[in-house]
Amino acid sequence: MGYGEAHRAYWILNLETGNVKISHNVKFNDNIFPALSYPYSNKTDTFTISVNFYLPAINPNVKTSNISNPTKTDPTQNINTLAGEESESQIQPIDHNIPIELTALEENTTIQTDLPKYKGYIWTNKPANKSKEIVGEVGYPRNIIDNSRRPKHSAKFSELTILDLKNYKQAINSVESKNWEEAISQELQNMAKHSFWSPCNEPTNCKPLTMTWVFNQKRDEDGNLTKFKARLCVHGFNQREGIDYKQVLSPTGRLTSFQLLLTLFSRSKFVVEQMYVRCAFLNGTPDKPLYIYRPTGYKENEKCNIFKLNCSLYGLKQSPRCWNKALKDVLLKIGLSPRFTFWGNWNDEFKYKIKQHFDMEDLGKAKYALEIRITQETDCISLLQDKFIDQILEEINLTNAKPMTAPLPGNSKDLKNPMEEQPQKVPFNYWRAIGLPQYLVQCTRPDLDLLVSFLSRFIETPRSSHFKAVEHVLKYLIGTKSFTLKLELNLLKHQETNILGFSNTDWGGTKEQKSFTGSLIYYFGTIGWRSHKQKVVALSSAEAEYNSFTECSQDLQWTRQLIYETTQVQWESILHSDNQSASPIASNHIYHHGTTHINFGLHFIRDLIDNDEIELKYLNTNNMVADSLTKIFSKLRNKEHLKIMFGT
Repeated sequence: MGYGEAHRAYWILNLETGNVKISHNVKFNDNIFPALSYPYSNKTDTFTISVNFYLPAINPNVKTSNISNPTKTDPTQNINTLAGEESESQIQPIDHNIPIELTALEENTTIQTDLPKYKGYIWTNKPANKSKEIVGEVGYPRNIIDNSRRPKHSAKFSELTILDLKNYKQAINSVESKNWEEAISQELQNMAKHSFWSPCNEPTNCKPLTMTWVFNQKRDEDGNLTKFKARLCVHGFNQREGIDYKQVLSPTGRLTSFQLLLTLFSRSKFVVEQMYVRCAFLNGTPDKPLYIYRPTGYKENEKCNIFKLNCSLYGLKQSPRCWNKALKDVLLKIGLSPRFTFWGNWNDEFKYKIKQHFDMEDLGKAKYALEIRITQETDCISLLQDKFIDQILEEINLTNAKPMTAPLPGNSKDLKNPMEEQPQKVPFNYWRAIGLPQYLVQCTRPDLDLLVSFLSRFIETPRSSHFKAVEHVLKYLIGTKSFTLKLELNLLKHQETNILGFSNTDWGGTKEQKSFTGSLIYYFGTIGWRSHKQKVVALSSAEAEYNSFTECSQDLQWTRQLIYETTQVQWESILHSDNQSASPIASNHIYHHGTTHINFGLHFIRDLIDNDEIELKYLNTNNMVADSLTKIFSKLRNKEHLKIMFGT
């Protein structure tokens, strides 16, 4: 059934009892296939063949024709009939040994010439065979393939263009073969420029790693194709910890830091420019000797099949750490210091020095990064992810759906997980539909945080009601695709030296869940937010709010420290709450029967208040911005909160 995540063993299914167990001793019989004895649910005869053929582009003007019963003829004749008749000069070679599933058609079947204009394959659902139900508890159900959750598909021949290239052979035989060959040649030139590898004999104490090509198309902020990219990657999953690598931790920045720095730049009237490091990982050096087999497409040193790596490469476990070390060494070498921050305009000097060490591409004024469209205006900086939303809707196939203006109906938090509510047909991949918007939540969409956090609870066993709720959220994305997060546009009119925090909790909002906590950090605009279930069960609304104080105060302290490191100014932090019972607990060291059980770590907020690092203030519930991070409101109430959140 699969591999055990916590054991070096296999999941074994007993076909007689239906029980699942873990075993180390497994014998594989390559001559017995139990699945072949299962009856098929389809009435038509289905068979799979693998052929080499040239598939022409379909002409929509071809007249319809009748097809005889394919069970009486050669299957290849059906392929030619489906593809249409064209001259050999118009045929494009797409020879990949493509497995094609042919289904016996009824007589007098007519080919539809009015084809939908989708890119790539067009998939149609096909009823899947029902699998037997597993009896007993399984500790790691993700390793078990459940046929009932994965609908089978069959490809139609309306259009056949390769979008996701899987290997080198597909790339050089595709329609864009010339562009991919140029990208491959450019990548190999970069390897030679960095002296990436050197031929050697096969090592005795180290197993060489295999490699693969990864292909992608780079696009700009408007979705226009700008570059064909080919990257040579190592199969890093074959590396062994402690033998092939030691440490893999690489420091990375937070998106809150990115938004805060953009706010500071906008307030200082700076223009943010962007640079791109070509082949960044090739600048690192691995700490242990590594060897690879000859990569596909490399034609030099044909007598040698084993090479020693002189630089890190994409796919290695330690590559991010090696690149971070190389970048840090160069920044120190050109005169920068990690302990101090200098404000000024040294763009030309910095670009000149950094280009002496890395192969850099100057992109000019920052417009697009991390799937975020950046617009630098006179009074603020705007962040938008409309292109990424289009990609989500296209993958889920909801591009032409009706837009919604409300996130979810007001009673959506009462959704349960009843076992009798089995979805008759899976409309889309629930994992992808919930996972993709999570990046929107991290970057520019605080209004989606509660929705994604709440609906993620049902990701293991989604029901029909959950699919409808997720579909509603995706339709809400259509109606709010133009929502822009504006930084440095101070709608709350707070003082320049104040950092505002908003904390709120929905305690016992429904009978089926614990408290939901929401917090928002505001500095001349929204720069940070959080919405999640509380880790502990609170006995009262005051205790739940007190727990939220501690979490929000930690974010406030981190933001305050980052601003101090960049501006050398110590600013004040103000935490707003709409609960008048929790504030006295945080401000006064008084214990009674309702607070003695509170964990000692949650009293962190008291120390901050005693040291005058945070000021706690009461805010009316109607003005509490963090309310939308814990509750689902009506359209009018939600609109008021969104105006402050996004600064529009």
